[in-house]
Amino acid sequence: AVQRLCNGGLIVELDNENLAGWLKGPTGRLLLESHLDSTACIRDRTFSIVIQFLLITYEIERDDFPRHIEAENHLPPNSIASIRWIKP
Repeated sequence: AVQRLCNGGLIVELDNENLAGWLKGPTGRLLLESHLDSTACIRDRTFSIVIQFLLITYEIERDDFPRHIEAENHLPPNSIASIRWIKP
């Protein structure tokens, strides 16, 4: 299913996991983008989460910190887009 957003964006929902995986890869992404408007680009969906009680000794500013957290928690590579401190 394809849903058009108010801002002109599209949400594409697929019921086939193999097709979704292929579209996330460089070949599928490039092919789909070539069939869309020249200014269109595919972005991965991201989610914001808040983690309570993260130790302040963690050096979250380091470039490799998200990769370390992914590996430690058995998450797919590059599944953490960014990390930052918040004021509670």
